[in-house]
Amino acid sequence: MTRSVQVWRVVKKKFQASAFEGAGAKKFGGRWNSTGIPVVYCSSSLPLAILELLVHIKRNEALAHYVAFPADIPQEKIEILRARLPKGWDGYPYHKSTIRLGDAWARKARSPALSVPSALLPSERNILINPLHPGFRSVKIGKPQSVRIDRRLK
Repeated sequence: MTRSVQVWRVVKKKFQASAFEGAGAKKFGGRWNSTGIPVVYCSSSLPLAILELLVHIKRNEALAHYVAFPADIPQEKIEILRARLPKGWDGYPYHKSTIRLGDAWARKARSPALSVPSALLPSERNILINPLHPGFRSVKIGKPQSVRIDRRLK
C-alpha cells in the first residue's frame, strides 16, 4: 500500500483552474526557481500555506478571494532536499543558491516533488511540484476550499 503525503496550495480564486500548472512561478520566479521554469509551490500544512501567502500579500487584501487546495502525493515521489544551504538562503531577495538548486531539480526531472525547508519556519517543509514531470499524474488534487482565518490577521 502506497502512503501519500497531503500538501496544501493557496491561490486566488480567479487562478484556481490553473493552480497546479506553475504559471505564476514560471512568470515571476521564486525562492526555488528562475523565471521561465514552472514550479508549483505547496506547503506541508494549511497553516504554513497561509503564512507563506500572508508574507506576499498586502495586509488589506481580502483572503476571501483565495481558495486552498489539498493535494496528495505518493510519499515515494517526494525527494527530500538534503543539500546544506548557505547562510542567508532564507533572505530576500532570494538567494541564488536556492534558485540554482530548484532549477537543477526541475530541469533534471529527478522527481515530481521536492521537499524544501520553509524560509518562514525552517523546521517546517514546503513541497515543490514539477508539473512537467511524468510522475505529476500521481498527484491527486482535491477540491478547493474557502480560506477562513481570524480577521485580526488581515
